[in-house]
Amino acid sequence: MIQVIRVDGSTEELASLTLEKAQKIVGGYVESFRLGPSRKLLMNEEGRIHGLPTNFAVETEIGQDYSVVGDVILLTGKDTRKW
Repeated sequence: MIQVIRVDGSTEELASLTLEKAQKIVGGYVESFRLGPSRKLLMNEEGRIHGLPTNFAVETEIGQDYSVVGDVILLTGKDTRKW
């Protein structure tokens, strides 16, 4: 599954994802953060530098004490393999 989780709390499921599309969603260079064997989070690599707002919706979704900023993409299952 490919799910966009925005700072405003809205979500969107995507059928596919390219690097260019991921960069557009996160607003810059894409950083991959592994959450477990079948879950990854794609986020803006320089989000803190650019002062992006905290994404409280994703912090609730992933259930970890890790401060995430900006719009992100949550990958689960087979969709994590490419990233």
